[in-house]
Amino acid sequence: MIRRIAILGVACCATLVAQQPNSPQAALVLDGQGGLVWPASIAVRNGLASSIAVSGGPNRPFAVCASATGLLAVGAVVTGGGTCDLPLAPAPIVVFDGFAQPTVFNTGSGSTWSLPVVIPSSVAVGSRHAFQAIVATPASPTGWTLSGATDVAVQQGPITTTFALGDDGVLPVPLPAGVAIPFYGTSYTSLFVCVNGFVTFGGPDSDFTPTEFEFNFGLPRLAPFWTDLVQGSGAVRAIVDASPPSGIPTVRIEWSGVSDFGGAGFTHDFAVDIDALGALTISWPVTNFASIYSTLIGMGPGYGLSQAGIKDLGTLRTQAPLGGVNESFYEWFGLASMPGYTPGVNRPYDLAGLALHFLPSGSGTTPASISTRYVMY
Repeated sequence: MIRRIAILGVACCATLVAQQPNSPQAALVLDGQGGLVWPASIAVRNGLASSIAVSGGPNRPFAVCASATGLLAVGAVVTGGGTCDLPLAPAPIVVFDGFAQPTVFNTGSGSTWSLPVVIPSSVAVGSRHAFQAIVATPASPTGWTLSGATDVAVQQGPITTTFALGDDGVLPVPLPAGVAIPFYGTSYTSLFVCVNGFVTFGGPDSDFTPTEFEFNFGLPRLAPFWTDLVQGSGAVRAIVDASPPSGIPTVRIEWSGVSDFGGAGFTHDFAVDIDALGALTISWPVTNFASIYSTLIGMGPGYGLSQAGIKDLGTLRTQAPLGGVNESFYEWFGLASMPGYTPGVNRPYDLAGLALHFLPSGSGTTPASISTRYVMY
């Protein structure tokens, strides 16, 4: 394929012409873009999946080529199958070669082949890439047709940090420049993730024995499943997206397959999401079972600022309550027989399959102020 394009370039004159658009005979579409405008210019974000589709009639092999320079040609080479918009020196790079593997890269009976492709996080932000497809076209005198070219600019996607926290480990998550997360009226440019199922603000904590006193008087804390956990074969990761389509930076912390200390009980999955406006979500899949140890779940400002007691979070989520200034939302789950669990009644874990959402609602100073008051929705 590379040689074939190079030969075409030698055999034909390079002239400035109206460029070849996508057409029913040969079309290349990236993330839904690539219509009749030349060139189709799109932005993709590294670390995320993009879609690529090639069409041009039923059961036709095709190839997709990338510019070796990353750029489109200054001029264009007119060929018998369309206009080649990729530079021919150095030769284009074949990405998918249906002429060598016609049963793999083939438009099939539906006339379109498609595939999700993850742009690696290692692809440099700001780099440019140009692509063009060549599709077998029996009706063409040359037997093939070129699609229009697509010019791609790479933008920053989410940054994922994978932790190795072991037993009681805690590590910081610094946020990108210009990104801050508000939590109970204070904006933070970093947060701390502990394997024991919580996030703290303003400093690290590795406590594996949740108590009401520590929750209320310790550091500001967002605790989706605070108990005695070890990472084991599970995963803990932070996903920071400083430039999502919404324009509101977000942070997601995920615990996947972490285990109760000692290897007994179940593995656990849960997550927290918080954005730069202070909206946050605590969530658990339906498969997240109770720990064999007492567990504290919720969020609070710490430092003794909240005088609120235990709530029934499972019931509370249906009531859309408005919290008071600095009011915490938390519940302590466990059995009365558990060591260190002081509530006099059993409080079985009942949040599997649920998500708790909180929005800052204004602290009473100005409507636009960062809030220390939250409402659940």
